[in-house]
Amino acid sequence: MNNYFWEEAFLILEEINNYGYEAYIVGGAVRDRILQKEVKDIDIASNIPAEKLKQVFSKVIPIGRNGQTFLVYQSEYHFEITKFKGNNIEEDLQKRDFTCNALALNKEADLIDPLNGIKDISSGLLKAAGDPYRMFQNDPVRLLRLIRFSISENFLVEDLLFKAFIVNGNLIHNAAGERIFNELDKIRTWVEDQSDWERFIFYLSKLPLSLLQNEKIQYYLLHYSGFVSQKTWWTLLLYGIDNHELFPYIPSNIKRHRKKAENALSEYPWDNIKLYDYGIEVINTAVFLKKCFGADIQDEVEKQFLSLPIQHRSDLEIGGKDLLFFPAKLRGSLLRACEQAVLRHQVENDRAQLLAFLRRGEFFEE
Repeated sequence: MNNYFWEEAFLILEEINNYGYEAYIVGGAVRDRILQKEVKDIDIASNIPAEKLKQVFSKVIPIGRNGQTFLVYQSEYHFEITKFKGNNIEEDLQKRDFTCNALALNKEADLIDPLNGIKDISSGLLKAAGDPYRMFQNDPVRLLRLIRFSISENFLVEDLLFKAFIVNGNLIHNAAGERIFNELDKIRTWVEDQSDWERFIFYLSKLPLSLLQNEKIQYYLLHYSGFVSQKTWWTLLLYGIDNHELFPYIPSNIKRHRKKAENALSEYPWDNIKLYDYGIEVINTAVFLKKCFGADIQDEVEKQFLSLPIQHRSDLEIGGKDLLFFPAKLRGSLLRACEQAVLRHQVENDRAQLLAFLRRGEFFEE
């Protein structure tokens, strides 16, 4: 636990209190403190007006669209301060998603727990802070937060909450695509062992998101233990899907990777040039897909990749500066010819030999 981080947070509370306003550390930071987990962010709820907040602290940056949330910088840290949802801290906590997050600390580190969140945490129970049906209706992204907390905290979802999850599943289409992407991306960081994958696939299948549709991929993941990279995660979720409502919100590098990995899968086995051109990141995803479809080629592909004479253009013993005596418009093609020749073992990766190869004109693009 970063004690300095917490000390600065309590100083923030004290300074706001000194101006006559209430302030409390709230939500996930309190939960993780109780669970003795590392805390990355500390959020604060307060009734201090925005203009007063700017008087108290020298660096205050508004974030969000409603003008209710601010980043306050203190020493080397920053804290998110949000206006109470309601008239006081008790009303604020009752408007939160789950009881495990409906917790607060004052400047003396006294716990405020109006909904028995500590009891639910101790029992390993995920329970709505209020009416679970209304909770999902107020913010459908909480459907995905339920999945995340059930995995990250290994919580059992309370029966009434699960029923509300099923009934309100269609509301996920009302959530902003960017928020859906971000929440699914957060879930990835918690899916580590077989039970996590089982839980993720079970709850995801109850939502009409049309993700992770391939049955063979599902079956493999139900028996898999381990993390996957962000790009592999999204390739698995979107495999075989030509169009999806989330496409506009997925970063272009992830979409390119997914397309390349699917192409690589269809082109297996790979010669040296294909292996080199796709690169190890795409190949790793394609190898994972191969495992999903029943073929473990990881060892042979790793051996093949490590045996490549070059693995990246920067490994070539010549570069653009060596080709100044060639026309500028040809230099990219010439470097490409050198890559192919080295990968085919037609010439050694040696500067003098490569230049002699180019001067002879013994190259072509297949």
